[in-house]
Amino acid sequence: MSTEGLIELLRKLDYDDIVDICELLKARQGDEERYWVSPNPIAQQIIRMYELLAGKDQSAFYGEITNVRDQIAPRRYRKSDPETGKAVARGTIQIKTIPRNGKIHGPYLYLRVWATGGGWEGRKKRLENIYIGRKALAVAYEQGLVISDEIIDAYYSGTLDVLEQRAKGEAGQ
Repeated sequence: MSTEGLIELLRKLDYDDIVDICELLKARQGDEERYWVSPNPIAQQIIRMYELLAGKDQSAFYGEITNVRDQIAPRRYRKSDPETGKAVARGTIQIKTIPRNGKIHGPYLYLRVWATGGGWEGRKKRLENIYIGRKALAVAYEQGLVISDEIIDAYYSGTLDVLEQRAKGEAGQ
């Protein structure tokens, strides 16, 4: 399989699955017996592909997966509010489809942000979903034409229309 094909498979997984795959492959490279069964068929396919390789090919395969993992890793530092200097929760992008009356509607974009500081002690937190919508942008995100940081930046700066037009242009719509 080509590097591009592997990257396409990895794009279909979430970050946690890729981290689990990397940990498993690292353990197997060190001759450590470790087993992990993912419910995700794509993750299972990647593990099977690794097992069919030998020696240097396994190392190269592992290297490609760790490169992808490092590229999509969550940012370690949050953006700061320019006025107060305090960290601002940016959130993550999630795509949802909604089944209604036997039909699937979507995909739709959601911004997921932790809402903290609730409760009388100020310790409660919950995950807040902010509906963005934008079907064309959701499709572009699924195809890898835009990344989550671009969508989040555009959401906070109010330039989602510009980003959506760019994504439509790249997709040829």
